[in-house]
Amino acid sequence: MGKRIGANKRKKMTRRRGKRHPAVSIFLPAIILGLAVAAGVALMFDPVIERIENMIAAPVHLKRSTVQSIVLQGAVHIKPEEILQRSGLKLPVTLDRLRHEYLGKFSEVNPWIGRVCLIQEREGAVTLGIVERKPVAMVQTGGIVLVDTEGVCMPLDPKSSLDLPLVSGLRDSAGNDGSRRLTGTDRGRMNRFLNDAAPFNAVFARRITQVNFRPDRTVRIMLSGSPAVVLLDENSTADRLGRLMQMWETVEGDSLPPARIDLSYRNLAFVTPAGVPAQAGKKNKG
Repeated sequence: MGKRIGANKRKKMTRRRGKRHPAVSIFLPAIILGLAVAAGVALMFDPVIERIENMIAAPVHLKRSTVQSIVLQGAVHIKPEEILQRSGLKLPVTLDRLRHEYLGKFSEVNPWIGRVCLIQEREGAVTLGIVERKPVAMVQTGGIVLVDTEGVCMPLDPKSSLDLPLVSGLRDSAGNDGSRRLTGTDRGRMNRFLNDAAPFNAVFARRITQVNFRPDRTVRIMLSGSPAVVLLDENSTADRLGRLMQMWETVEGDSLPPARIDLSYRNLAFVTPAGVPAQAGKKNKG
């Protein structure tokens, strides 16, 4: 009887094990569902992965891309073919070499060229954009040249200098690339004066035809339509120009136009009428 009881227990245990192990069948659908979700996520991110791979491979493609032709846009004061010829560029050339070696050389070809940028590259054809410098004054340094805010001297061009003042009293020097630039100090003097004059009435500012920077840190200017020579303190140009505008209509309306207006003194203005010596004018107006 005892053996039969043991046999029954073994049968029950076997049945229990059979009921436990088939629990795998419960998790199997969940496992399948998880795999399906993972596959869907992989498909969803596949384009992103492809883009990342393309970005990683882009530098390699850039180095291997070969440029067969170049089109230059934006050049006004120098011919595109002359830029390519002076730079020493010979086609074909890799796009990587063009960007890192020759774009800088293009800027050294002619002082009118401020910078060169890559606009488009497609199937071996490249389009480059030329950004030319913008002159802000004519400067007399031996000869007359055009100068931008960086002090770079450019050849005189009548079309680009119609409304620009003639500036004198500044020094220039030759750069390593052969170009000429105003010295750092004199470039700063010119830019400060032009910046101080810019906020004033545009019509009045355009009447400034000559600007002479003097060693004593004063500025002598002349205006179109007037014989008067105006003397300003360089350290307070904006204030002096404001005072000049306030008194200009009155002074210009006099029957005898002034020959000299001295605003280089603090809180004082000396006006010398035409035909009167400057010192006498100071005494009369002081």
